[in-house]
Amino acid sequence: MSTKCVICDKNVSLATKGKIHCNDCDGIFHGDCLNLTQEDIDHLIGEKAIWRCGDCQTIRRKSLCVDTSSKMAGSEEILSYLREMREESKTQMEKLESDLGKSVEGCHEQIAELLKITEEQSKLLREYDKKFEVLRQENVNLKEKVKSQEEKIDELEQYSRVNCVEINGIPESKNEDVLNIVKSVGTALEINVSDGDVDACHRLGTKQEGRIRGIIVKFVRRATKEEFLRKRKIKRNLNTSDIGSTNYPADVVYINESLSPVRRKVLAAARSVKRDHGYKFVWVKNGKIFLRKNEGDKVIVLTNLEQVAMLNGK
Repeated sequence: MSTKCVICDKNVSLATKGKIHCNDCDGIFHGDCLNLTQEDIDHLIGEKAIWRCGDCQTIRRKSLCVDTSSKMAGSEEILSYLREMREESKTQMEKLESDLGKSVEGCHEQIAELLKITEEQSKLLREYDKKFEVLRQENVNLKEKVKSQEEKIDELEQYSRVNCVEINGIPESKNEDVLNIVKSVGTALEINVSDGDVDACHRLGTKQEGRIRGIIVKFVRRATKEEFLRKRKIKRNLNTSDIGSTNYPADVVYINESLSPVRRKVLAAARSVKRDHGYKFVWVKNGKIFLRKNEGDKVIVLTNLEQVAMLNGK
C-alpha cells in the first residue's frame, strides 16, 4: 500500500496527523490537500463514516446508475408479471363467479323443486289427516254401535233368563232325575213344584272330576222363580240334608238368579270392589247387580264392566 498522498505525491508517515484514507481504493490523502481541517477528519473518524475520494465517488455513481437501470429493468418485468397475474386472477375470478352463479342457480332450482315436492307431500298429509279423522270418527261411531248392540244382546240374554234360577251345591249322582231334585228343593222351601211349573232344567256345563255342576231351572211363570228366591232368603240354612241327600255331607245349597255371561263378570268384578274398597253390600235382583258401601248410602246399579272400572279408579 502506497504511503504517499494521492494528490501531492508526498510521503505520509504514520505519525502524520491530518490524513485520511479512501474507503474504496484505500488511497491516503493529506487533509490540507482536500481542504479538510483536523476537526473535519476527527469527526469522520469518530463517526466511523464512509469517505471516498473523488475518483472512487465517480466510479460509485456510475455503478449506481447501472445498478439502478438493472433494477428498473427488473421492476418492469415484475410489473409485467404482476399485470399478467392480475389478468389471470381476474379471468379466474370471473370464471369462479360464473361457476358459482351457475351453482347457486342450480341450488335455487333444486330448492324450488324440493319446496314443490314438500308442498305436494304436505297436501297429501293434510288429505290423509282428513281421511284419518273421518275413519277415526267412523271407528268411534262403530264402537258405540257395537257397544250398543252388545248391551242389547246382553239385555235379551238376561231377559231370556228372567224366569230362571241356578241351584248350586247339590252333588251329582249317576242317572239322576234333575226335575225330581228341583221338586225336592221346592219341598224343602215349602213350595209345591209340579211338572207343569218347570219349562226346562239341567246341569250346567261339562261334567268334570271333583266339580259339582250347578242346575239351571227355567220356570213357566216368573212368580214361581220369585217365590224360590224369596223362600231361600227365609231359609238361610238350606242344605243337602233338607232335600233327602244322605250320602253326602250336609253342604249348603245356594239358589241365585241366573245371569248372562257378561253379568257374571260384572258380579265377580263387583265382589272385588266390595273386598278392595270397603263396600259392605253387593246383591243381585232382576238381573242387575247392586252395590252399596254402607247402610243408608246411595245404591249403585252396575250393568257393565266400564262402571266397575270407574269405581276401581276412585
